[in-house]
Amino acid sequence: MPGSAAAVSAGHRGGTRIAYLPVNSTMEKRILGIILSLIGVVGLILAAVRFANGVSGGQSIRMVFVYAILGAIFFFSGIGLIKNTKDRPT
Repeated sequence: MPGSAAAVSAGHRGGTRIAYLPVNSTMEKRILGIILSLIGVVGLILAAVRFANGVSGGQSIRMVFVYAILGAIFFFSGIGLIKNTKDRPT
């Protein structure tokens, strides 16, 4: 968002002074996209490892599906954020 700012408090003698720093929302979206993608990859890897170790019983099958579905959701939402974030000249 253009014009948004983050407050950073810096202590000094008389009290707390607040300085406003401009926030680059494009970079924040990309970082969030990378984090979501990494969480998704971890979820997909956990699902694959559980599946490879052998799935037996209803609880184990459900856990594989939960890991796979959540991993896919996080992965594709992260990739979507990275892909759809437009670069702006600074």
